[in-house]
Amino acid sequence: MALAAQLAVAGHGRWVLQSQQLAGGDRVTWLKRHSDAPVPLALFFIALVPRALDLGAFASADEAKWVYRSAQFLAAVLQGNPAGTAVNLTPAVTTTWLGALGLTVYHALGGAAGVPLVDWLAGLPEFRTDLDVLVAVRWPMVLLGSLAVSGLFALSRRLVGQRAGLAAGLLLALDPQMVALSRLLGHDAPAGLFTGLALLALLVALGQSTRRGRLLWYVGSGVLTGLALLSKSPAFFLIPFAGLAGLMAALVGGEPHPPTPSPGSGEGGRARSALVAALMWRLSGLVVWAFVAWLVFVAAWPAAWLRPVGAITDVVHNAFLSATDTAEASAEGFWQVPDLGGLYYPVNLLFKLSPLATLGLAAWLASRLAAGRRPPTVASVGPHPTASDMVEPHPPAPSSSGPHPPAPSPLRGEGESPPSPLAERGLGGEVLLERGSGSEVPAQRGSGGELLAERGSRREVEWLLLAFAILFVIFMTLGGKRSNRYLLPAWPALYLLAGLGLTRLAAALAGLRLARGVRLIAAALLIALLVLPAVVSHPYYLSYVNPLVGGALTAPRLVKIGWGEGLDQVGRWLQSQPDAAALRVGSPYPSAMAPFFSGRLSDVTAG
Repeated sequence: MALAAQLAVAGHGRWVLQSQQLAGGDRVTWLKRHSDAPVPLALFFIALVPRALDLGAFASADEAKWVYRSAQFLAAVLQGNPAGTAVNLTPAVTTTWLGALGLTVYHALGGAAGVPLVDWLAGLPEFRTDLDVLVAVRWPMVLLGSLAVSGLFALSRRLVGQRAGLAAGLLLALDPQMVALSRLLGHDAPAGLFTGLALLALLVALGQSTRRGRLLWYVGSGVLTGLALLSKSPAFFLIPFAGLAGLMAALVGGEPHPPTPSPGSGEGGRARSALVAALMWRLSGLVVWAFVAWLVFVAAWPAAWLRPVGAITDVVHNAFLSATDTAEASAEGFWQVPDLGGLYYPVNLLFKLSPLATLGLAAWLASRLAAGRRPPTVASVGPHPTASDMVEPHPPAPSSSGPHPPAPSPLRGEGESPPSPLAERGLGGEVLLERGSGSEVPAQRGSGGELLAERGSRREVEWLLLAFAILFVIFMTLGGKRSNRYLLPAWPALYLLAGLGLTRLAAALAGLRLARGVRLIAAALLIALLVLPAVVSHPYYLSYVNPLVGGALTAPRLVKIGWGEGLDQVGRWLQSQPDAAALRVGSPYPSAMAPFFSGRLSDVTAG
């Protein structure tokens, strides 16, 4: 009895080993295994550890007011007062829902000493919170941040393959800036995480070649976009960018099922017909995307039930008022840092990137420049798992008279159709085919280890990610209110590019055939660059600055550092004094010291 084994892709991250009996019957068995199923779970726990450790180490400057706003939000929900849930017009609804969840769990576990929940919520002060309450409201944010890292990985590998997606996931899991903001109660982390998830899901949607796949991914991205809009008003940047991305996809990729041109139409007519069809294909999906985002925005915010359109205009109006508020920008002089003007966000970005992400972005840029110096030769058909994940098949050579495989969408995601057994995998996991006259041959490797693609999904995705990051930075620069925290929505896009750069750098180094000892040293160095920034900056992750651009020696001369870090130590020392309750202490962030000190607190400018 002779058996032949054929390996085929069956959905996202799934391998199917088909054993077909060639003689004596027609029995077919399928052996399914999920070789990469543990990866998202492992990333979740890797991300959870730095976020959950020492949650009560310190309090940031804004958290007390977010505890208060969450209490007011929850009280309004419990009392059936939808209008009362408009506690902030940033709008920070996801933040107040997370805070409300933490407060509810804290009360259910007996933290309020038997006081009814609504009464306890009404008694919480605005600018002072207890440490155990603060820890309780931080836990939902910690879990969201850890889950989002797994979600970003799952989306990334659909766009750029397993290796690059995993590299980006690890970078985000241990990035000091991302860790810092996703373990505090605030609206920067939800805005950054949901915006990143919505962006990647949108890019997956743009790459779908079937109407059902396109619809499902547009709906998924719309849900995430609605949550991003509920988190912070800068997420509204997704709306014009979605239009730009859809236009680019239409111009580059066309429509997967173009209409049959009318008889007698010339080449120009056929081109116009194809372009119109492509634009309508993308536009219809974006209409669904926008409608779902609006539904989520209204459904998750009780205040919007009363004014489904007016609530959105209120948020946009408040965003313009906030953007023109120069009080915070002018206060930079208090911190003795220069006015960087239009360079504020680029400089702050460099200081907040992790060393390994900086290296990865540099490697990605080098690979793109190197690829641009050589003419593209092959077409990409999407990402593909790595060699270590599969058994290499040995199929017979394809017949030149056989059918051609369907032309892929330039932004096609992983798992839409199985690649040819002769396809050669790229460094990030993509499969590239060189199409000849009725045959397929392995693609050739370009400079720096990069496999070039004439209309490759990888290339369009990369440029869209870069465009999002650059345009978002420009968008934020237009406002007068500034903080490096406001850059977090660009983090997933930048770190995915960094993950791509690191995979290409690793492949280039592997091609040098270095000695085993040198490879081990290089691997140890990369691991150290990944882990050490979070280890060294724990628990004050907000104080991290990139050592590759001068670190702590240079940063204080250019950017503001500090958001309450260290005031916990001051508060604990003051609390240990015999007359602590009678002391009156001034601090630039009194609410950050309050959980650790029972005396009177004032702003340093108070009389």
